[in-house]
Amino acid sequence: MQGAILRKPSCETDSSKGTLPPVATAAALVLTLLTGCGFQPLPEGLDAETLAALAQDTVNPPEVSTGKAYRIGTLGGPLAEELAASFTFTPYDNTSTDAPIFIADTALAGLTNAQKAGIIATLQARNPILLVHADATTINALIDLLQQLPFDFSMPNGFTYADVFAVDTEPSGDVYHWSMYEPEDSAADPDGPGDQQGRVNMLIDWLAANGHRDGVSAAARIAASSSLQRAAAAAGQELTELASAFIKQDNFSNSGNNYQVSHYVYGCHSQDTGDDWIYVQQRGLFYAGGAYKGRFQRYPNGQAGESVFWYLGNVDLDIGLTGFDGNTSNVGLQQASPETANNVAQVTTGVSWNVGGDISYSKEGPAISLSGGVTISNSTTFNVQDCEVVNKSASRGNNAAWSYQFKRCDTSAEIGYAHLTDPPRLATTTFQPVNQWIWRMSPTVRSAMPPMHVKLAVNLVSSTGIMTFVWTAHPEHNIQGKTWEYDVPFSFPPIAP
Repeated sequence: MQGAILRKPSCETDSSKGTLPPVATAAALVLTLLTGCGFQPLPEGLDAETLAALAQDTVNPPEVSTGKAYRIGTLGGPLAEELAASFTFTPYDNTSTDAPIFIADTALAGLTNAQKAGIIATLQARNPILLVHADATTINALIDLLQQLPFDFSMPNGFTYADVFAVDTEPSGDVYHWSMYEPEDSAADPDGPGDQQGRVNMLIDWLAANGHRDGVSAAARIAASSSLQRAAAAAGQELTELASAFIKQDNFSNSGNNYQVSHYVYGCHSQDTGDDWIYVQQRGLFYAGGAYKGRFQRYPNGQAGESVFWYLGNVDLDIGLTGFDGNTSNVGLQQASPETANNVAQVTTGVSWNVGGDISYSKEGPAISLSGGVTISNSTTFNVQDCEVVNKSASRGNNAAWSYQFKRCDTSAEIGYAHLTDPPRLATTTFQPVNQWIWRMSPTVRSAMPPMHVKLAVNLVSSTGIMTFVWTAHPEHNIQGKTWEYDVPFSFPPIAP
């Protein structure tokens, strides 16, 4: 039960809006869940209607995919019903390549040679291949079948299967590996139909972006980039324009919130020194509107005040290279951005580095050599209103780490009543940080082929206004946290002959 949080509705309305379950039933449910489940107690003085609102399940209206989708086998797992309702599947004919193919985990081992050839051709035609409700062994078997670059998939700590694992290639040559995981299922925080439909909706949105996941054209990206990046790109020497990216996107859910972390990995090899240069861009998409319920009045012991339930308190990300923590001679952290910042509405995250000499890289095929070196240069801006950015990189010598700490509700008081200020808007909607860093790796690291190890921690906060005296008040904050740890393997850049 560690880290469990009451299920909240997805709307951001107060308790007077929306359809609530019968008050007595819902209140009894909440009180039952609070007993013996490890919850920190809710503030005193909440009435039955408030308890009913907090117990309400997530509501996610089903989206329906309008595109064609093929199926091999009988899809199982928690999302089976929602997938059947949202997709119109056609049994795979073993030859078509014009649509995504969904494969049941139980069907992979029995694929015919014709089916295998059709699946490989479909991926080459830029359509995704999806494996439903599969363990790590089955996922790695699919990766082997698709003839991907060396890639050893492993489950996040505490998970035995992925709801969905998908592979796609974009016209740019970028390779996407997309994983989605079931939230922790407990009596106090069940994985209900609303949660399951929400995950299928996310999958539909991901599939709809097929062919244009980069969002903007290369020309538009160059036009919007820094002068250094534009100059390097114009000269054909900017790494992200030269090389294909290895991309891994991991999706986690908790209490109606959805958290996606994407890693875009680019690399080049120095023919002169034997070192590898790895540039990582980490993009977060943290939706916090599912757990946020809003503001409630409470009347404990004759006092009046307000409580605000479940907004983002902090998001922490820490990434190291497995087996090389603190080993700065073999893995050197050259740059990590954004820098620490406070009391600003936006921050700019950017790296700029030049790798000189003869280098090699990959663009959908054998190694490509380039004389004169490459530039690694990227800059972007994102919103951090009422959020402190703390750069903790190099705290273990060569790790990349950041903590995003949101402003918490404060109090104001009138006689006998404790008001609360609003939580930051970013803490109740979608927060999209962008972190990036550059590692220099010795030949010893290439021999070990270590994955990146990612630790993601998200804390949610509920705040309560407490009367200190007749006309003074202070806030009390209740924190419920959840942590995920997992590996992100990547392919080292090829060495040109």
